[in-house]
Amino acid sequence: GLQATLPAFFATPKSETWCDYFEQADLARQRGEWQKVAALGDTAFGAGKTPNHPSERIPFVEGYAYTANWEKALQVSLDAPKSTSRFCTVWSQIAAKTQPSNEREKALEQINSYFACGF
Repeated sequence: GLQATLPAFFATPKSETWCDYFEQADLARQRGEWQKVAALGDTAFGAGKTPNHPSERIPFVEGYAYTANWEKALQVSLDAPKSTSRFCTVWSQIAAKTQPSNEREKALEQINSYFACGF
C-alpha cells in the first residue's frame, strides 16, 4: 500500500545541542543581555547539557554573576577542572563590575581557594 508521509512541519523539532545554547548565550553576552544568558544557562544545564570545553562555561558564569545569582555562578565555575586559569580572570572582572554583598564575597572566596587565583 501507499505510505502516507506527514509534511515536514509535523516532524519532530531538532533537539538543541550544547553548541546551540552556547552560541546563543555567547551572542547575548556580547550584547550585555545577562538575563537572557542566565535563562539560556538554566535551560541548557536543566536539560542536562554539558560544555564541550571548560571555557564554554564562562558566558554562563558571567550571566549568573551579573544577574546576582551567585550560587549558580559558583556552581557552574566549580564544575570546571581546577586547572582552568581563565576563571580567575573572569572572576576578577566580575568582582570589579559588581556590587559587594555577602553572597558575592562568599563566592569570590570559594573561587579563590578552588582555582588558587590569589585575589
